[in-house]
Amino acid sequence: MNVTSSPAQPGQSTPPAPSFALIVTVAASFGLICGLAEALIYWGLSIVPDPLGWRNDLLPEILWIAPAVNSLLFAAVGGLTAAASRLCRLTRAALPVYYALFGAGAIYAPLAAMGRLRPLTCVLLATGVSVQLYRYTRTHHRAPMLLRRALAAAALGVLLGGSWSTLASRGLGIAGTTPAAPRAEPPNILLVVLDTLRADHVSAYGYERLTTPHLDSLARQGALFERAFASDSWTLPSHASIMTGRYTHEHRAGGSPLGGRYPTLAEYLSGQGYATAGFVANNYYCSARSGLARGFTTYEDHFESAGDMVVHTVYGKLLGQALPWLGYYDIPGRKRALAVNREFWRWLDSRRPAPFFAFLNYLDVHDPYLAPAPYDRRFSDYPCRGDRVNSELFPRDFTGGRQLSPAEVQAEIDGYDGSLSYLDSAVGALIAELDRRGLGERTLVIVTSDHGESFGNHGLFGHGNSMYRDLIHVPLVIRYPAKVPPGARLPHAVSLQALPATVVDLAGVGAGAPFPGHSLAAAWMHGGGDGAAAAFAVSESLPGIVPNPAYPLGRRGAIKSITTSEWQLLLHEEGTIELFRDSDEQQAHNLAGAPEHRQVVSELGTRLAALIAPRDWKPFAGLLQAYQ
Repeated sequence: MNVTSSPAQPGQSTPPAPSFALIVTVAASFGLICGLAEALIYWGLSIVPDPLGWRNDLLPEILWIAPAVNSLLFAAVGGLTAAASRLCRLTRAALPVYYALFGAGAIYAPLAAMGRLRPLTCVLLATGVSVQLYRYTRTHHRAPMLLRRALAAAALGVLLGGSWSTLASRGLGIAGTTPAAPRAEPPNILLVVLDTLRADHVSAYGYERLTTPHLDSLARQGALFERAFASDSWTLPSHASIMTGRYTHEHRAGGSPLGGRYPTLAEYLSGQGYATAGFVANNYYCSARSGLARGFTTYEDHFESAGDMVVHTVYGKLLGQALPWLGYYDIPGRKRALAVNREFWRWLDSRRPAPFFAFLNYLDVHDPYLAPAPYDRRFSDYPCRGDRVNSELFPRDFTGGRQLSPAEVQAEIDGYDGSLSYLDSAVGALIAELDRRGLGERTLVIVTSDHGESFGNHGLFGHGNSMYRDLIHVPLVIRYPAKVPPGARLPHAVSLQALPATVVDLAGVGAGAPFPGHSLAAAWMHGGGDGAAAAFAVSESLPGIVPNPAYPLGRRGAIKSITTSEWQLLLHEEGTIELFRDSDEQQAHNLAGAPEHRQVVSELGTRLAALIAPRDWKPFAGLLQAYQ
C-alpha cells in the first residue's frame, strides 16, 4: 500500500495531507472510547466474583479517570504520529491507517483489563480488529466522520456520568446512612495503622536506633503492649480483623473483599452518633471496594495525585512497569503520610459537631523503602535504591530470586528505618496538632500496624508469606488520659482482633456491641500480670484465599499460629510444625521435635483446635496426632 505523495500528473492535484488537528482528534476520540470500554470492564468485574479483581480499580472514579487518561495518552501519540506523517509526506490516503492504528490500541486495553487473556492474545485480537477497521474505513468515506461523532458522543456521556458518580460518592458518603444523634459526649476516636511496621524496629520496643521518638513519647503518655500480634501477615485480612473483631477464618477477607456478615467498628460507631471518616494510603488493599469502608460517611482512598490516577488504567500500568528502566522504583502516586494528615484535618474542619471516629492508614514503610529527603540519608550515606526488595517488580518473592548480600540487606533495612523516621515525624505532627487544638484529652488514640516485614529471616523478604514473629509482631500504643494510665507497659500476648471490643469499652458505648473478645483495658486494670499465662494471640492464613500463584500464600498453603508470652506454635498445611521460645528473637531453633516440649505443642494445638472452625482445622488435625 502506497500512501506517500507522488508528483502530480497534468490536470491532477496532489491530495492534501491530513491536518495535525485531524490526527490528534481521531487519536483522542479513540482514547476516550477506549477508556469507556476499559471502565465498563472494571464495572463488570466489580459485580462478578473475581479474586483480587477488585483491588486496583475503583468505581465510580474510574468511569472518568480511564477515559481522561486514555484520551490524553492517545492524543500525545496522535501528535507524534502527525509529526511523523509530515516528515514522511503522507497524504489523506493514510487516514484509514491511523484509524487502524488507534483502533488497535483502543481494543487492546479493554481486552487486557479483563485479566483473562495473555498479552500476546490481546495483541493478536486487537490486530485482527484493526485490519477490519482499516478495510472498512478505506471503502466507506463517510465512516471517519460518523465514527468521530459517535466516539465524541460516547465520550461526553461517560465524562458526565463519571463526574456525577464521583460527586455522588464523595458527597453522599460511602455508608449511605445518617449517623444517629449522640446519646452523651463520648470521646473522639483516632485509629492509626502504620502499614508494614514491625514492632522491633520501634525505639520504644528496644530497637538500637532512634527511629520513633514521637511514637515513643506517645507511648509514655499511655499504654504500650509489648507483645501485640496481628491476625494475619498482610493488609486486607489483618485490617478486616481490626475493624470487625473477627479472625481471618471468620471474615475470610483476602481473595475477596470483606463481606457484610459481620458489622464493622465504623458501622457500630456511626449508629452511636459518631461522625466517621477514613483516610488511607494503601489503595490496593484498603480501598473502598475492599469492604473496609463500610460505615464511613467519608472515605478518601484514591487519586491524591496524577500518578495515582494514571496507574489505575491498563496503559498506565504498562507505563508504570517501564519506570524502573528510567531509574524510578517507587510506587507511582504513593500517598505520603503528610498528605493523609492534610486530608484528615480538612475533613475535621468541615465536619458537623459530633464526636468523630477517624481511621488513618499510612504506607510509608511499605516496600520499596524510599523515604523523602532528608530521611533517605537518616541512617546511611547512600539512599536505598528501591530495586532490591520491591513487590511491584518482584511479586512472587519480593527480590526476583536474588540472594542478597549482607550489605544489600542492610541497605534495605537502612531505607526501611529512614522511611519509619519520616513516618514517625508525620505521626508526631498529627498528635501535636491534635493536642494544640485541645482535643488530646478527649480523644482515644490507638496506634498500631497491620503486619510486619521480613528481611531475610527464614529466607523470606517482604510479608504475606508466613506467620513468623517478624511478620506478625506489631506495635500497639493506646493513649486516653481519662482511662489509660501513662507509662504502662503490658507484657501479655494480645491480638489486634480485640481492638473493636477495646474501643467501644473505653469509649463507654460497649453495651450491646456486636464485637467478640475482651477489652484490652483488663491488662492494666489487673496490674499487667494476672492472666499472662492464659493470654494468647492467633494468626492465620486460609487455604486458597489468594489463588493467584504470584502471591506467596497462594503457593505455600494455609498456616495457623498461636502465640503466648512464652511460645509460638506454627502449623503449616504443607506438613511441618514449628515451636519457638519467645526469647528466641530470630526464631532459629525449632523445638517442636524435642521430647521435653511435646506437651507444649499438644496444649497449644488444643487451644487452636478449639478456636478454629472445623473446615479450616481439618488439614491440620493430623499434624498433632503424634503429640497427643
